[in-house]
Amino acid sequence: MSAYPLRDGAGLLVVNALVVETPREAQAGSGSVWNPAAYTDGHGIVHQCAHCRKVRRTSGPRHWDWVPELVADRPSLVSHDLCEVCLDFYYPAPAEPPVAG
Repeated sequence: MSAYPLRDGAGLLVVNALVVETPREAQAGSGSVWNPAAYTDGHGIVHQCAHCRKVRRTSGPRHWDWVPELVADRPSLVSHDLCEVCLDFYYPAPAEPPVAG
């Protein structure tokens, strides 16, 4: 879980991240805890957030998961990206200038 302060002290944004784990019986047969096909794009690249290190699922651009195995043992082909939460928090859109009336 992460908590981010909102602009102008308006409160906190709380983000609960899904931790992806595989049941122990599935680990024994495959030798791997994570499912590479769920996180590897068509070019064999894993997209990881440059700030929080969550990994984007290939099932959709807004699906980001915390996968401990990908942080502990980084795949050879990784592209860094920004998840929506980190993009908005660290790089907010500039405020609109006031309209003269």
